[in-house]
Amino acid sequence: MSQQGMSAYEPEDDLAQPPALPEKREGITKVWGILHIIFGGLSLLGGVMKLFTQGSLVPGVEAEFKKSGMLDAMDEASLEEALSGVEVPNLVLGYLDYGVGLLLLLAGVGLVRYARWGRMLSNVYVVASIAVKVVSGYVLMVLATPFFEFLVANDVTLVEAGFSGSHVQMAMLLALVVSSVYAIATLVVVNLSRVKRSLA
Repeated sequence: MSQQGMSAYEPEDDLAQPPALPEKREGITKVWGILHIIFGGLSLLGGVMKLFTQGSLVPGVEAEFKKSGMLDAMDEASLEEALSGVEVPNLVLGYLDYGVGLLLLLAGVGLVRYARWGRMLSNVYVVASIAVKVVSGYVLMVLATPFFEFLVANDVTLVEAGFSGSHVQMAMLLALVVSSVYAIATLVVVNLSRVKRSLA
């Protein structure tokens, strides 16, 4: 290679391109991380309170029915039978919700620090959250049907308004679907090209 025009003391590395400037940090990454931490923290708090205060589902629901005057001694056996199919699934879903909340919190810490593992955990959270909601939907629409039929049958106001157990179930299923919006939004946001480039 010709050295013409070069100083004897000029290193060849000076001809190389300067190092690329680091990618600009995307503000939305940090904002989404903060949202993760807020929602994850609230989810964990709610999960802990639920797991430590609920205990068994049946006594808690019985107490609420008695308090409202909707349940007399003759109905207790029917209520226990209606709830028998959902007590264990409800407890398991409580633990799963706790796990999803913990994932969300950790993912938020990662995104705030612009760490690649924050994005990875965010994607794991999305899959876990949607999976838990699908299971919750099954419990709600299938296993909990006897309970909702019992609930409506023993609530004069609902009967007079023409509501059935399926109406209550559909309303709760709609709320479950709406609660999936954040997980879907997270899937979109953390997989944007500019967000991926901003992570170290």
